[in-house]
Amino acid sequence: MKRGEEVEQFLRFTKIDGKKILSWLTLRKQENGYVLLHHKQHDQGSQNHLNIYDFKYLHIPKNREEPEHLFFSSLDAALNYAATSLGASNVKWVGHGMIQEEYRDFKLTEDDS
Repeated sequence: MKRGEEVEQFLRFTKIDGKKILSWLTLRKQENGYVLLHHKQHDQGSQNHLNIYDFKYLHIPKNREEPEHLFFSSLDAALNYAATSLGASNVKWVGHGMIQEEYRDFKLTEDDS
């Protein structure tokens, strides 16, 4: 992770009340450490609409635009939490914006299960 670069990782989807919920992460460098965001959003996309950044969040207060920030003092601590608590892989992080390519791949292979 280069200085100031934001990375993301598509995790999975789950179904809640019959609706698909996407789960993905953002990891970014801050002045005094690292911030991890765990996004949980309604799958509102299609092959023609892949802008995951615009999808509605499952649960988020009206006064926030993104999930709660989880702060870590080191990159290792952030990556360890992401792997052990959220199921992330240390080798599947992609640069900011590439999450939409990951989502596109998911849409190509989903089977509506």
